[in-house]
Amino acid sequence: MPTLEHFCDSGVQLGLISNLASPYKRAYFDLGLSPFFDVAIFSCDVSMAKPNPEIYRLALDRLGVDPGDTIMVGDKRRADVDGPGACGIRGYLIDRDGDDSGSSHISELTELMEMINRRGGS
Repeated sequence: MPTLEHFCDSGVQLGLISNLASPYKRAYFDLGLSPFFDVAIFSCDVSMAKPNPEIYRLALDRLGVDPGDTIMVGDKRRADVDGPGACGIRGYLIDRDGDDSGSSHISELTELMEMINRRGGS
């Protein structure tokens, strides 16, 4: 939550893309996450799922942003790094256990704050 609050306070737009079935959407709302996201796309609502390039393009369109100005973070390399990469979006794998290596992984969400600050808030 502190990372989400930081981004909201900084004026960074946030989007969510999630592969899930309709019954599981409830947790997003029950946990109070909806106020943090400018756009939320659930695969069950749009009849496509990550890593289909169209779901990332839909998010870019709804947010009104360019792929080069966008960062994607998730816990599945294929869906959250490779898929967005095919659309020109820089993807990062969140690897809290330190099992992965390379330039496309982070170990905690707070690292995103540092990345955004280095890029000048874009």
